[in-house]
Amino acid sequence: AHEGRLAYQAAVRILEYSSLSRRGLYQKLVRKGFSRRSAELAVLRMSELGYIREDEQARALAASLVRRNLWGPRRVLTALCAKGYSQGDAEGAIASACEAGEIDFASSKRALLAREAKKGAPPEKLRATLYRYGY
Repeated sequence: AHEGRLAYQAAVRILEYSSLSRRGLYQKLVRKGFSRRSAELAVLRMSELGYIREDEQARALAASLVRRNLWGPRRVLTALCAKGYSQGDAEGAIASACEAGEIDFASSKRALLAREAKKGAPPEKLRATLYRYGY
C-alpha cells in the first residue's frame, strides 16, 4: 500500500511537467524503481482521474508534427506510436484531426514540395523527400 501511494505521488509529479501516454508514464515509473504492479495501478488511477487524456494528446501532437515538420501520415503515425500511443489510438487521432481540419496533408505536401523545389531539387530527390517525410 505504501509503495502504491508513492507511485501515485510520483505519477502526479511526472504529469505536472509533461503530458504522457499511459505507456510512457508506466515506463517512467518502472525506471524510477516502482514495481510493475504499483506502476500499473498508478497509471490506471491517473487515467480514471482524467490526468491522462491520450486521445486529446495524440491529436494535438499529430497536428503539431504536420504543421511544424510537414510530415505525412506514415511518419506521424510512426512518431505517435514511438511516443507510446497504440496504433489504433494514433490512427484515430490522425483521422479525428483531419476531420476537424487541424491537419491537411495535401497542403502540407504542397508546402514541402515548394520548399524543396526552391532548392532546385530534381524530381528523383523530390520523390525521395516525400518518401522520407511519410507521403
